[in-house]
Amino acid sequence: DLEPTANYIIERLHKVKKIHSVRYRLKSPDSLIAKIIRKKIGDKRRRITLDNYKSEITDLIGIRVLHLFKEDWLDIHHFIKSTWSLRERPIAYVREGDKNEKYEKTDCDVRKHPYGYRSVHYLLKSSPTIKENFSEIQVRTIFEEGWSEIDHTVRYPRNLSDPILVQFSQILNRLAGSADEMGSYVIFLTNQLEKFSTERKSITQKKNELISKLKKQIEDLKINPRKKITFENDLQNLVKMNSRDYGLSTSKSEKDYFLEFLSLPSKSETTNQNTLFEDSNEYLHSIGDNILQLKEKHSISEIMKKHSKEKVKPQKKK
Repeated sequence: DLEPTANYIIERLHKVKKIHSVRYRLKSPDSLIAKIIRKKIGDKRRRITLDNYKSEITDLIGIRVLHLFKEDWLDIHHFIKSTWSLRERPIAYVREGDKNEKYEKTDCDVRKHPYGYRSVHYLLKSSPTIKENFSEIQVRTIFEEGWSEIDHTVRYPRNLSDPILVQFSQILNRLAGSADEMGSYVIFLTNQLEKFSTERKSITQKKNELISKLKKQIEDLKINPRKKITFENDLQNLVKMNSRDYGLSTSKSEKDYFLEFLSLPSKSETTNQNTLFEDSNEYLHSIGDNILQLKEKHSISEIMKKHSKEKVKPQKKK
């Protein structure tokens, strides 16, 4: 009756998107006998019989759940706890120096493993048939699985305390931990790039909408055609000179919002730039001031005259 129970659990686990792979094993008769002997040696008063061995040996069904990133564990944890009844609190095995907050916040029994083994173990009760069975689910990352498999293959058949093999295992364990950290950083970096791309698209859209609005306002102004052309050229120069983003202002003033839409730097952000850029930036800020004045006074001729006199010309390189 163990096979149907294992298949039932695996079928449910396959529904969790964050799970990379699942495998299982049923404890063989020889392994079962060996474990019973070890337990009786460890506690001579303990009685394990044909009637109670299924409740005393709780890993007759062993299921291994692997996930790619450390962050994936939480979804798997919530699924297991909400799907099955647990015989005891989940046990989170950690390495010395690991951060344990996420396990403590989710009601796990945190234990430091002497060999640096990292995994979360769940002992669950299930009864797809008339008989109730216990199953052990071990959840870990792919890198931790690789380390534990190599460690088990190299050290267990030989000598657990051999100093050379112990050192080898410790180095491999640290590499597995570093690989998991790199995986977490990849997630962080991907999220930041997506956020940056979204913000950039939003700013570009707002900038283009504002430029279109200003162009329409210029078209609607009843002024001398030549002056209108001059103003349009100034606006076009602003667009060209702002073909590159230099950062966003954090001020909430109307002018700074306008500059933010155009991705212009504030004056304080240009102090370390060369003279050519400083002059060009001053010119852009001057245009921004004039457009805001136009918005308030609805007069273009005086602004154009003033701007043509105060216009800053970039210095030529000697």
